[in-house]
Amino acid sequence: MFGLLKSYFVEMSPEVSGRITERGKPLSGVQAARSLAYDGYKGGKLAKNN
Repeated sequence: MFGLLKSYFVEMSPEVSGRITERGKPLSGVQAARSLAYDGYKGGKLAKNN
């Protein structure tokens, strides 16, 4: 019963670092975007990815 009240830390989108390059040369003025999608559970069952 006490396990139901326990909190957990979940990191959904950890930090990303690096360089954007084209043929090995760094690009400037380029923006990178990322997103997170989760279908989760639907009707009590795990949603399938297509």
